Amino acid sequence: MKYLVFVFLFLMRGAAADEEPSLFDVSEPLNVVLTAPFKTLYQERRQDVRLYSDGRFSFEDGAGEKISVPVKVKTRGNFRRLHCSNPPLRLNFKKKGNNGTLRQGQDKLTLVAPCKRSERYEGFLALEYLVYQIFTRVSPYHFKTRLLDIGYLESGQQAKPWLTTAFFIEDISDAAARTEMEQKIVVKADRRKLDHSQTAIVEMFQFFIGNTDYSTLAAREGDDCCHNMRLVGRAGEDALFPVPYDFDSAGFVDAPYANPAEQYPIKKTTQRYFTGWCKEERFFLDAIAVFRSAKAAIYSDVENSGLLSEKALKKTLSFMDEFYELIDEEERVQTEIIERCRGTLIPAPA
Repeated sequence: MKYLVFVFLFLMRGAAADEEPSLFDVSEPLNVVLTAPFKTLYQERRQDVRLYSDGRFSFEDGAGEKISVPVKVKTRGNFRRLHCSNPPLRLNFKKKGNNGTLRQGQDKLTLVAPCKRSERYEGFLALEYLVYQIFTRVSPYHFKTRLLDIGYLESGQQAKPWLTTAFFIEDISDAAARTEMEQKIVVKADRRKLDHSQTAIVEMFQFFIGNTDYSTLAAREGDDCCHNMRLVGRAGEDALFPVPYDFDSAGFVDAPYANPAEQYPIKKTTQRYFTGWCKEERFFLDAIAVFRSAKAAIYSDVENSGLLSEKALKKTLSFMDEFYELIDEEERVQTEIIERCRGTLIPAPA
């Protein structure tokens, strides 16, 4: 009950009036130029250990002053790092000396750009960005993002930069701190320690976007738990709250390279299949109620984003409609969600 009250208050939140806007407090795209040795970075991306390279990050601050700062850059990710011609990057800024500036408190940031240099892939990038926005509507435990109009410039060259759209994802430590939590690093998560309310919302969200490329329990070998998921919790407490990221394999995005996880009986990411772990039915029903409460805001975010073509918008709204039609039918909720849960039922912690 305490969690639902928190979620309700979160959904009704208002913006703080007196704080200076920081990087993730503004929705308008930030104009930036990233200068780095991209040829070298991309050549090294198949290495398990990749060192940072020196780069420059240039932008205009709130007063219109042009600023250029040093930054360390390396490739990141799993599938996209190996298969995209323009893989995601990890940017490491100097944290000191940024008080009162746009970069206040920023250290390590993930930069996600189109997988390939084409207008079509910019569309997939826009859809993934919207997925992050949607999750902020249903859970207080989320990653903030910032849209970028970015130029990529090869170090030492005078040519015009490649211009595209991208977005920043905040660091997990900052995401956790907003709710007075910290990142919890474990080899494997214990289902008995996962907060059932947050986990049910995450699982319902993955069902909403048509994503099976995640885990709330385990990670790929060599990675922190969990796969396309981070865990946060309060200091000194065992409860774990999953926070999802990386949504390019979701049916909502419908990227041409994405496929459902092999263990599920579906052939396309646009076919929804519920993958949540069994828990008391009330947690799934509460999660559905959260999505119903957030419906108007979710549709508004998508319809008013200005990021999608008319064709893409129509397709996306139809995909969303299918989810809301399903959760409005009690029999389908039972057969396609609750009865499809995985594993044995684990009671909620007392």
